[in-house]
Amino acid sequence: MKNTSTKPKSKVGRLTENSQCALILRALQERPGQPISMPELVRLSGSYNVHTRVDELRQRHGYTQIKNHTDISVRPHKSVYWLPANHFRNPAAN
Repeated sequence: MKNTSTKPKSKVGRLTENSQCALILRALQERPGQPISMPELVRLSGSYNVHTRVDELRQRHGYTQIKNHTDISVRPHKSVYWLPANHFRNPAAN
């Protein structure tokens, strides 16, 4: 029988401990308020899709406070990501 439930799914999912998302989040949380370059996040997480993983953290896991900036005045463009210093809690912990 088909599941016809209309119950909305939670947008906040659980992170696997050593997933690429979790490794990026851990790096951001360890240096609150400090920008971390995309190449460094690639090195720390093993993911060349840092922007996609950050988007996943924002959309699926509720970390909407993650900020980023891309400097397009230089080639190649340089992107940095950071988590504001006052944002430590896990959105799924509520």
